[in-house]
Amino acid sequence: MVNENIGFGVICWPNIFTYNTIIDGLCKAGLIEKARELFLEMKGFGISLDTVTYTTLIHGFCCVGDWKKGTSLFIEMMDQDVRPSVVSFNVLIDERCKKRKLDEANRLLELMIQRGVDPTVYTYNIFMNGLCKIGEISPTIKLLEEMAKGNEESGVICRPNVVSYSTVIDGLCKVGLVKKAINL
Repeated sequence: MVNENIGFGVICWPNIFTYNTIIDGLCKAGLIEKARELFLEMKGFGISLDTVTYTTLIHGFCCVGDWKKGTSLFIEMMDQDVRPSVVSFNVLIDERCKKRKLDEANRLLELMIQRGVDPTVYTYNIFMNGLCKIGEISPTIKLLEEMAKGNEESGVICRPNVVSYSTVIDGLCKVGLVKKAINL
């Protein structure tokens, strides 16, 4: 990246924000290997990688269906003492839920809480959507009720939002429980 600027008579040294922005753009364009090369270039230049750098690339790998590389990067992230954010966990939880692997998503949620990262309403919405996709309506309703109560004992301390209710209503309708959906 630096060498390309020399031809213009300008030497511009990219920083972490520059790299993160370009990596994000490459991932969104589906150019995950180019993004990975830039990630490795950052390491080579001794630029400290941050949560955004890792999470962006993890998301990129998840978007192209490369779960192994995404989780490998997540493990590397933690090994390098880069603290995963709620977004880092949500990316992985969402990928597992989309693949209908809710047991793995639940283990990630447990790890998230162990690491002191508080799940958000978005985290729980991901779970409810995943549960609805596999027809698990009872646990979905239970989770929604725990959210509505703000049940600290269960660890669910965020309130549901319109997406939470829409997800459950959609799930109920899909399994033919229209009256229950109306009463929600």
